[in-house]
Amino acid sequence: MFASGFKMERSQGLYLYIGTNNRHYPLANSLQADCENGLIDMTTKVKSNIPGKHLNNDPVITTSIGTGALKLTVEGPIPPDRLEIRSSHVTAKGSQRISYPHDWQGIVSSQGQVGTCTVHGTGLEVVEARNNNTGFNVYMKAVKGPRKYDGADTSIELREGPIEVRIGDNDGKRLRAVSWGINTDTMSGIWKGLSVGSVVFFWVVLAMAGYGYLFG
Repeated sequence: MFASGFKMERSQGLYLYIGTNNRHYPLANSLQADCENGLIDMTTKVKSNIPGKHLNNDPVITTSIGTGALKLTVEGPIPPDRLEIRSSHVTAKGSQRISYPHDWQGIVSSQGQVGTCTVHGTGLEVVEARNNNTGFNVYMKAVKGPRKYDGADTSIELREGPIEVRIGDNDGKRLRAVSWGINTDTMSGIWKGLSVGSVVFFWVVLAMAGYGYLFG
């Protein structure tokens, strides 16, 4: 079964099939996956250079989802001469779960209008974090390794829902053993409920203040 609005991309001689089941693809120079409504569930491993066919030092992974979930696992080890992975993941509403192996080095930044950002892993240093406690306009940036500023670069954007990035969890293989399904309608209801509740609370406090209940 295909996800609604799926695309089959041809990249570096590889057809990338996006459906509801996990698929494994080698990463030569680039992988691209787009989905209007559904699930992108894929595992990839960066290919090593071979004699006579030099690959880019900065392989690219890009995903785009309208409504749904991303479950991406990058397996290790990563070839030392191909550490500069460029990743971009954009989703309007849903969830993003991304896992890298322990030898990943670089910077990861994630942001969401409504939701949460979780980034964790051995040796990972969070250098900037904003509003994760409120769930609105959330932002987090973390770095790892000797090549934290000239290695891999991952950018994640999600308008509504949770973001989680794992680095070094069982060499990037744990995602395949865990269910990451998400009911986006339920998540939407939760976030809308929080938004409405915050507005109501604000006006109640304002009214009480106006009538002198809070400030004699």
